[in-house]
Parts: sequence; C-alpha cells; structure tokens
Amino acid sequence: MWLEASANCSNFKQSSAESTWKSVKAGGGVSLGTLYHFAKQNGFDIASFHPPVISSAEIHARRRQREEADARANEQRQLTAEAAARQAQRDWDSSEPISANHPYVVKKGIKPFGARQYDVDVILAIKDVDGTIHSHQRIAPSGDKRYLAGGTKTGHFVNVGNEITIATDEILIAEGWATCASIFEAVGGCVVAALDAPNLGPVVKVLRSRYPQAKIVLCADDDYGTEGNPGFTAAEKIWRSVNNVTMCMPEFSNRPDVSNETLVHKSFVDFNDLARADGIEQVRLCLNREYVCPAETTESNDDAPIAAVMSVEEMIQNFVFIGDGSFVANINKPNKPVSFSNFRQLTAASYTMKGKKQLLHADEWLKHEQRRTVMTLTFRPGHSIFTEDPHGNTAVNTWRPITRGPATVHVTPFLEHVKYLFGEYADKFLDWLAHIEQKPGELPHYGWLHIARETGTGRNWIASVLSRLWKGYFAANVDLGALLESQFNGALAGKLMAQVDEIREGGSDSFRHAEKLKSIVNPEFRDINPKFGRQFTEFNACRWLAFSQHANALPLADNDRRWWVCNTEEKPRDIGYYIKLYAALNDEGFINAIGVFLAERDISEFNAGERPPLSQAKQDAINASKSTSQRNAEDLVRGWEADIIVNNAAVLCLNDGEQNGKMTSALKNALMDAGAEAGARVVKIKGEPCRYQILRNADKWRVAQPHEISAEILKIEPNFWANAHQTLLDSLSKMEVSR
Repeated sequence: MWLEASANCSNFKQSSAESTWKSVKAGGGVSLGTLYHFAKQNGFDIASFHPPVISSAEIHARRRQREEADARANEQRQLTAEAAARQAQRDWDSSEPISANHPYVVKKGIKPFGARQYDVDVILAIKDVDGTIHSHQRIAPSGDKRYLAGGTKTGHFVNVGNEITIATDEILIAEGWATCASIFEAVGGCVVAALDAPNLGPVVKVLRSRYPQAKIVLCADDDYGTEGNPGFTAAEKIWRSVNNVTMCMPEFSNRPDVSNETLVHKSFVDFNDLARADGIEQVRLCLNREYVCPAETTESNDDAPIAAVMSVEEMIQNFVFIGDGSFVANINKPNKPVSFSNFRQLTAASYTMKGKKQLLHADEWLKHEQRRTVMTLTFRPGHSIFTEDPHGNTAVNTWRPITRGPATVHVTPFLEHVKYLFGEYADKFLDWLAHIEQKPGELPHYGWLHIARETGTGRNWIASVLSRLWKGYFAANVDLGALLESQFNGALAGKLMAQVDEIREGGSDSFRHAEKLKSIVNPEFRDINPKFGRQFTEFNACRWLAFSQHANALPLADNDRRWWVCNTEEKPRDIGYYIKLYAALNDEGFINAIGVFLAERDISEFNAGERPPLSQAKQDAINASKSTSQRNAEDLVRGWEADIIVNNAAVLCLNDGEQNGKMTSALKNALMDAGAEAGARVVKIKGEPCRYQILRNADKWRVAQPHEISAEILKIEPNFWANAHQTLLDSLSKMEVSR
C-alpha cells in the first residue's frame, strides 16, 4: 500500500520509499492512520486497492524484521537518553546561581525558584520522581525555550517549590516554570512544572503512584484564545479521572475578548500572567477557588459531575449562588462549590442562540430573578437546607439527614465487640453514639480516649463501622499532631466525628498542645480554614474518638473535663472472630441495622454536659501526659522548704539540675499548673536584684513587704541555690522518710 501510494509521486524511487518505510518506528508519533490520511489526500482509494497476496512465511519474516528493528531502535533511544541524562547532569553541575536581574526573570516578574543560569540562559533541571536528572530546559533572555536533544521529558518535571516527601499532603502542578514560580511565591508548598499540557497526565500519574496520600492541585492554563483550549482540556480530563485531584484556574479582573488575538495569546492565560496583571494576592485567591474531582472516592464517592447541558430552569432548581467569593453550589451536594467562572466553563455547552449571538445559560441563570442566593456555607446538623451561619449570614447548609431503612439483621456482633473493648463503660459509649444519631447538632462536652496495651484487638473495626454509618461526616485517621501544629483545619469541616489512631501527644511541650486541643474539641462554633478553599464558620458538631496504646496519649490537665478515658487489658481474640467481624463490614444491611439500633436506643438519661469521672485510667493518663518540667514543678511546690524561690534556683530544679537554663514560657506554665505564682516585683538578695516564684501561701506573699519576701527566700542558704536540684531531692527524700 505504501509503495503503491508513493509510486504516484513524480520523484518516486523504490529503494528510497522502502528505506523511509523501515524508518517509521512504533511510538514515533506517526501512526498508520496518519499515513492513510495523507494517502487519501493524494488520491489513494481503499475501495479500488487490491494488495498483493503475501505468503504466511513472508508475513512472519516481515514481523520478525520489524520486531528486531524496533528492539534496535529502542536500545538506541535508551542509549541516547542515558547520554543526554549524563550531559544534563554535567550542564547542571556547571551552571551558576541565577541573577535576579536576568532579562527573562525580570520580564516575568518572578523570583527564580528552582532555576540556575548556564551561560546567558536560564537552566531548569528536568527530574524523575526519585530526583534523577534526565534532561533540561534552557530559556534564552529573549524567552526562546529549547530542550536538550535526546533527553526524556514524559513523566518528568521541574521541582520549583519545596521537596516532596512521604509526609507531603498537597502537590501543586502547572505547565510552565514561570507559572510555577508565581504559584510558589503566592502559597508556598510543593510546586512542580510539567512544562506543557501533554505532560500533565504523565506527571500526575507518577506522583499519584509515589505519593498516594497527597492531594494533587492542577493549576491549569486557560488557553481560551486557542482552539480546543488545550491547557484547560488536559487538566479537566485528569481532574475527572484521577482520585484526590482538584483544579484551579486563573481568573482575571479585565481579560480582553477572544477577538483581540495579540493580547489573548500573550498575556492572559496562566497564573504568571495573572500575577503580572492583577498581583500575587489574586493568584492566592484563585488558588483557593478549587473545584474537586467528581471521580473522588475517598468518602464522598456519590458526587456527580456538573451536567454539561442544562436548561436555565434546571440550574434554578439545582444550584445556589454563594455571594462570598462568587461561588456556585449544587443544592443537593453543597459542600464542594465551584467559582462562578469555573461553573460557567463547565456548563459552556448549555446555551441558547439568539440570532447569531450565543447566550450561555450560566449567565442567564446568574441574572434570573428566581436564582437562589446565600452569603456563605455552613454546617448545621438537624437544620434545613437554607439556614444561617453562626454570624447570622444567610447560608446553605452542607448537612443532609442520613436515611435508614428497616433493620433486617441483628447487631449482636457490634454490641459484643463494644462490650469487649469498653467493658464497664460499654453502655455509656453506646449512649454517646446514639446521641450522635438522634441529636447530631447537639455537641456533648467530652470525647473518648480508649487505651489498649495490646495490638490487634479490633478497635479499627469500630472506626470502620462508624465511617460507614456516618459516611461523609466521619473523619478517619486524623493526624492530631499535625492538626495541633497547623493553622489549617479543613479536615474537620462538616464532620460529626473525628477519629484519631495511635495518638501519643502527651509529655514534652504538652502545655501548648493542651491549649490548642481545648480550642478544637468542644467550642460552640468553628472557623474553618482549609489550606485550599474559602474560609467559613460552622456550628461545631464534631465529636472525638481517640485510640492509643500509650497512657501519655493526650496532654490532659488535672482538672480535665473534655475526655472520658477507658482502658482495656483484654487480649486479642482468635482469628476466626475477626474474620467474621470484618466480613460484616461489607453488609450494608448490618451497617443500616446499627444505625436503626442507635436511633431507637433510649438516651433519656444521657447528659451531654456530664463531666467524665476521674477514673484510675484517667488519672494514669493525666500523670503520664505530664512533661518532665511539669512533674518537677509539682515536686518543687511540694518539697522546697521555703514558700518562695528565686527564678535561677527554680530553673535548675525544673531542668533536673541543668545549668544555663532560662525561665521559659513552658517552665512558667508548668509552675502555674502546679499552683505556683510569679512574684510581682524584683527583690534584692545579698545586693543582687532577683525575680522569684511564690510556691505556696500566695495570698500571704502577694501583700508581703520586700524584706519579708527576702527573709523567706533566705530560709534556704544561697550556697545551696547553686545546687538547687540536689537540695530539692534531699528535701523530698526527708519527706518520704518522715511519711
């Protein structure tokens, strides 16, 4: 067929045609379809073509020749790629720090994150997921870009932001380096450049495989002036097909019409263009306006993508406009709104022609007098779809009641396992769960901490049941340590329960954690600050269930009233027991029956404001959660033979005799927790000004005269202050002997 079609050319030469045919490689970018297309353009007619009869032996021989040729070509490509990788590494090693005054850097208005300079060019290392350099891109001062000949780019990328690790929770991906530099300047984090739209998919694939826990944020180009909008199209395809992927678009304040081709193609398509046009703050705001992958299957896999074609009436029925940030939410699934700009693009196929003018239904919906409008989102269990947030703003409620069918199976395995784990507190725990089912919007004053010395008792089975029972409203395996350290709390948005596994946050630095923990466990309202997304305020309905093997699981104060502590010494049961339990997880009827049981359970005696008892398990947890300085502070208050101690001596006692310590905030807090009080004045001891701590009898010493305070301090000879820790230990030892 190839030879016959080629023979029509005036310069046909059979040996050259055969050589050209043999040079066509699999995966080389030219397919049989392409050849057939050009052949038809040059008069080839498949209907009149009668190929010569080829023997089976000849077919096999040709196939073998092709396979051998492909193998040689693949080997050569591999050798070329390896040589290019070595050259890329040499060039990168020879490069120098890039000047902030490089013409391309100045033109783009960026800080040259992740780049170096090679001769007069910007040079970017193109690496794989393991950090190996495979190629590079050089950008001339004029902006002309070129790749290293023979280097491989597919699935490789330029790392512009922070190093990606197994602990990374978000990875932002864009096309160009300058775009990524603007993104990193706006929000920081892990940012990589795929370098072009076709490479977005391969880069997402390798990063998703290596870092399955990380959310991927596609920062798409909006090539609205190019046919097919390749930047948006490539990103949207990934967004719709890969789990845990979100997508953001640049939104310009004054973008030119498509008819202005010069401006469209040069200045208004990506996040770097946005930074130069509207400022870096607008980049940050647009990155917050993400929309979430409809294929996501983590907890809300019943999400449906926005229909491509809808009438204005259907939009009025199904969507609500959110004034704060100009978002659009599906009334039936409002917890994942999209910006109006993105909604407009997603529904671009919904339009009506008026003469030659195309009227987008999204624009008509926005202007329609029956369009429903609120100011914000909120979470308010037990209330209607349209409600108010804690500040009195009109809001769409992300809560939707959970429907239960009639119970058709027994819940005995569930009740027996709760009894096995919670022992004497099993009924109290079941009442607490039933209260969630019956009164989801009423927050109890306490959560549960369950401590088990043995592994393999099946506590995670309880968490798995609850995650199915309150699907979408249950936050599983919350990293409490990271949450306590972070300014972001989006993981708690719209949740009835947060479950923490293998927690161990007591002990060192526990005061800071304790104060932060109080602020997230049971406040009436919560400001939700997601790392990516709009801030809003919701009614706090999130209960806490924490599992640990350690007594120092949580930073608990002596007067704690926020945690019911239960421990078990039970041994794991036989494997058959757990096989049956985990098989039940796949029975929707079993999960439904548990919901019905909790809904019908009598909780008339349940007191949501009850203070958990100071059981032995809780006392053990309180003691174990104390830091060394807290325990030393208690010993100091109890054992120092004077009511007052100078700060220098107190620090030695709190730090186990370690010299050169300072009275830090943590030490002050430890003393305060132990009942001590910082002195309000400076007194002179042996002519030296000293600050002091009142350990006991504060009412007396607050009003005492300086000479009285000095006399009390000097009950302990200053010579002993230098060895204050040993002085304290001797005093405690005497107390034990006398006891």
